[in-house]
Amino acid sequence: MKINYNALRSTMVTFQSEPMNPNVEDVIDKTIAEGFTREDVTYAVKQAIDSGLLQGNIMSTLSGSLFFTVSDITPQGHQFIDAITEDTHWNRVKSFLKEEGLPLTVGTISKAIAKIFF
Repeated sequence: MKINYNALRSTMVTFQSEPMNPNVEDVIDKTIAEGFTREDVTYAVKQAIDSGLLQGNIMSTLSGSLFFTVSDITPQGHQFIDAITEDTHWNRVKSFLKEEGLPLTVGTISKAIAKIFF
């Protein structure tokens, strides 16, 4: 599956507006309302947990459906959000990666954020 990084960005920003231990389904629904597919948002949540942006757990049913619990945004997740919330910053990160010939991944985005903003 290919990750939609705009869906990841929107999902992380939405998590930031929620309290600790948010209802993940509510976050997913709010992000879908911004024009993303359920598949893109669900995969963004999975990747955010897997990459350490969110502190949480991923559970799978026998049919393969995913369920999530998220307790908090990690410090790395907060840095990620702070650097990509503004459209100009997000575009700057994407341009930097393109100029450097680097793929758009959670890891390269995080490294670009560190290099550009911190």
